[in-house]
Amino acid sequence: MGLSGCCCLVKYLLILINFVFWAAGIAAFTLFGWALTDTSLLVSLTQGRNEVYIGLLVFVGVATLVIIIAFLGCCGALKESQCMLVSFFCFLLIVLVAEIATGVYAYQNRHQLSKIVKSSVAQSIKYEYGTNQLQTQTFDAFQKHLECCGAEGPQDWQTSKYNNNTKVLDLALSSQEAIFVIPASCCKANLSETVCKHETRRKVGETNVGESSSIYPKGCTEKLVQEAEKHLLSILAIIAGILAIEIFALMVSLCLCCAVGDREDDYKS
Repeated sequence: MGLSGCCCLVKYLLILINFVFWAAGIAAFTLFGWALTDTSLLVSLTQGRNEVYIGLLVFVGVATLVIIIAFLGCCGALKESQCMLVSFFCFLLIVLVAEIATGVYAYQNRHQLSKIVKSSVAQSIKYEYGTNQLQTQTFDAFQKHLECCGAEGPQDWQTSKYNNNTKVLDLALSSQEAIFVIPASCCKANLSETVCKHETRRKVGETNVGESSSIYPKGCTEKLVQEAEKHLLSILAIIAGILAIEIFALMVSLCLCCAVGDREDDYKS
């Protein structure tokens, strides 16, 4: 005889929660699995960055674990299997503890965010922009959306591979001073193509770019950190919501497991 009353409601509630977990796990596994198997995308993402490849592997592993956990919870509730429910509880508890530990570590090292962002942006500018199509398009989108230029400022483009590591001579200048080129995405909005093309040619060593300039004067590192801090509360609210759902799922699975155990004891007696 199956469970009835409130226990039956708890049972189907747990099935619903785990179906959501399972769907999310499948979606994540498909996305990150595709990123790993698509050779062109993988090369673009991981060029010079082993940590990106490792990160993708970790995400695939986590997605697989979520699918397994959701399967145990869903089948355990559907079949009213105490063994599966206990396995679900243990696995989910491990995941919850790992998430909390990761959150504590991230909070303690939150001041390293600026350094990490600066290093990543500087590497993209120096080695990848202009040579990697995906990175180039991504960085152009960042510069346009955040209204920034370079890592610390427009002068960062002097040493970029985008300029082929050579100094271009501007023959229009009597002194034939070396110049470097800044991407058009550094130009301020509503600027004509002709003016933008002129403004993106800069003398090597020129660092003065005022607010009145047609080029965005501020670097993207500061802007990215500001964006992260601006959305910090939203990110924390999402994380808190996920943790709350997981804790609720633990409580529901424990209640259902106890109900199944009591029913089996009644059968024996």
